[in-house]
Amino acid sequence: MIQKQFFCFLLGAFAVLTQALIVELCAERHRASVMSALSGREKVLHVRHLRAFPAIILSEEVGLPEHFDLVEGVCKIHKKRRNYISGLPGMPRDALIKEIAPDGVWWHLDRVNQDFEPLDGDARFAGDGRGTNIFILDTGLDTLHDEFAPDANRPARTVRNVASYVPGESFEYWPEVGWVDRPHDMNLIQVNDKHGHGTMCSGTAAGASLGLAPGANIYHIKVLSNDGSGGNEWSLYAMERVAQLVAEKKVIGPTVVSCSFGDKCEYGDPHYCESDDVQSRAVSSLVEDLGVAVVVASGNQADDGCFYEPQAATRAISVGASDQFDRIANWSNYGACVNIIAPGVDLPLAKSRLAFNETPVEKVPAAEPPYTTEYVTVASGTSFSAPLVAGSIALYAQLLGFVDTVTASRVVLQKAVSGVLSNTAQCPSNQRLLRIPNAFESLDDLMNQNQAYYSCPDPPFRANWPLDSTQKNSSSNIVMQPWGAPPPFSSSGHDHNSSRGRHNEHIFLSTYGHPLRTYLEDQEELLVYHRREVEAVVFLGMTICAGLILAIYRNR
Repeated sequence: MIQKQFFCFLLGAFAVLTQALIVELCAERHRASVMSALSGREKVLHVRHLRAFPAIILSEEVGLPEHFDLVEGVCKIHKKRRNYISGLPGMPRDALIKEIAPDGVWWHLDRVNQDFEPLDGDARFAGDGRGTNIFILDTGLDTLHDEFAPDANRPARTVRNVASYVPGESFEYWPEVGWVDRPHDMNLIQVNDKHGHGTMCSGTAAGASLGLAPGANIYHIKVLSNDGSGGNEWSLYAMERVAQLVAEKKVIGPTVVSCSFGDKCEYGDPHYCESDDVQSRAVSSLVEDLGVAVVVASGNQADDGCFYEPQAATRAISVGASDQFDRIANWSNYGACVNIIAPGVDLPLAKSRLAFNETPVEKVPAAEPPYTTEYVTVASGTSFSAPLVAGSIALYAQLLGFVDTVTASRVVLQKAVSGVLSNTAQCPSNQRLLRIPNAFESLDDLMNQNQAYYSCPDPPFRANWPLDSTQKNSSSNIVMQPWGAPPPFSSSGHDHNSSRGRHNEHIFLSTYGHPLRTYLEDQEELLVYHRREVEAVVFLGMTICAGLILAIYRNR
């Protein structure tokens, strides 16, 4: 009986140890020897084109051989982590058009082509992003939505789902570049967004009427499942494939990547998060080696963005959210790792026809130009601020003569408007609102309005991070005043900007409205969740064993 119990324990432990792993190589030259040590384990993915992070991704079915961590060339073994979307739940509106198009045009487009409010009712721009490429890494895309459908009056472009790394519906199908792994259902090429978040983000970046770059090509890679979460190995491999396409010149033209997901940083160390995290290093490779800008949502935790990944990545453009009244959203992350602010409260968003978790949607009346018969929904989140900035980078890349998007992103940061956000934060980078040339401005006009771009240094409490054991045990040292947090809104009465909520119970958000929540409190919650996760997997293994033992006894 003891032997059987021990066997059950081993089976439960094996269930934990065979989770997906990311094997970091010390150098590319070690790949062959490490693969030799993995002999017989065929289900692996190779990360070769992200030079700052050569790696091998092992699927969940693949266990590691004994003492694998001692194999020459294995620098570190990373356990998979989850990413979650950065959008808040949608909010139904009784007067949708009046709320989000007060002057007859979508408010977010009206706002970013002028310096100051009030809105002037004009949402035209100097360019449309044609000739550029936007890769959206998210929950999938409804390519049949009116925002993406071909139209004789719109610029010719490509809009397609090119890959999914979500188990059960994975594919890479883009014959023009040599990807021929078909999905099990070819309809997924057209519509594979059952969550809705990916279609919203894609429309905000480059939708025909909702986006900043309606002429840009949209290539969607699904890295988040239909519940809005996904393993970080999926997003890592998506960045690897984008890097390969650009390096091999299979994608021509300025290219930008937009990511509206993230989670608490591994180890909770912001310095590790900024430079050494798996996704941070992948971002660095795209930016530094290939000139591909990467835009990320700063997150909706009302917290220091440097404690989240990939938001903290040094080379990423991290975006916070503002509302129609030029106020930073009180749930938007902030601080030294947030680079720019863009509209993100009550945005009109394209609705996927397969989405099952959105709020009631109203049909926009076709009789009132410029609206079409498309379906839109209203939601908030830095998830939607980020693709706005991605679209702006594509547009600037076009206007600047098709420069690489890293160059264009620098211009976007420099040309953002300062001094217009009413609840500004300490960090200068958190005081800058996205600004795009309107149809009556030449690029030269805007380029002459040079403004130096400043970020802010690490806050005093983080200068010598991580805290030592003495500091961790002192409550006076661990209560961290938010660095660069916007002043809170009044707690009395209804606030138009107080959208609150969670997409998923597993997202560890700092409590909205309580930015003094400590790092250690977050970590305690994180440890509790992971302990429960391990206990659940072990319990599953033990349950299977008990069933097997019962079956054996019954057959005697």
